[in-house]
Amino acid sequence: SNEHKRDAVRATAADLGVTVPQLKWSYQQTGFPYMHGLGTACACLSGGSVTLAFQLHREIVNGEVLPQLKLSSCSVFISSLTVQINESCFSWVYNRLVFMFQDTVRQYISSSLQAALSDNIASLLVALNTNLRPHWPLLLSAMGFTAEAIPLEGEATKPAAPKEGGDARNHTGGWPPETPPGNSTAAEDAAAAAAAA
Repeated sequence: SNEHKRDAVRATAADLGVTVPQLKWSYQQTGFPYMHGLGTACACLSGGSVTLAFQLHREIVNGEVLPQLKLSSCSVFISSLTVQINESCFSWVYNRLVFMFQDTVRQYISSSLQAALSDNIASLLVALNTNLRPHWPLLLSAMGFTAEAIPLEGEATKPAAPKEGGDARNHTGGWPPETPPGNSTAAEDAAAAAAAA
């Protein structure tokens, strides 16, 4: 996609797996019948992947225009999640519920990890850009372009302007603005005029 073409660096870690043998859990119902419970579980994540993409742009830092890396996208995917609850007289009930909602739990963990990664990487980029500052001339030379070729801040993620002409469907599904698809009367009048001609 055009968005991916603007990425300067794109890194993917695949086939990730994590096992938590003693995951502690607890719950307490706030309403009647006020059920509660606690225990441990073994949680296994497998087939995970993390993809990070960074864009390069120019930014004014202390009055000087410098190249800067920024996070353009972050995605986390977990293929499989299994949770086995132990040490509870209701383990079979809990395990059944976990099995029924495992996709929901898997997606929640993925989105939570994605949000946490985005927040932490954004702060780490400040230190990374500071350390890269004296090395940018050499890095840009190795990549084969000059600092002037790097878009200014705000332009790196600016969507491409639509082409003028050539595509009559840039508005309301191809209908002129004054005759949207829902205006059946205008459409019928136009068809009648064409038939009379």
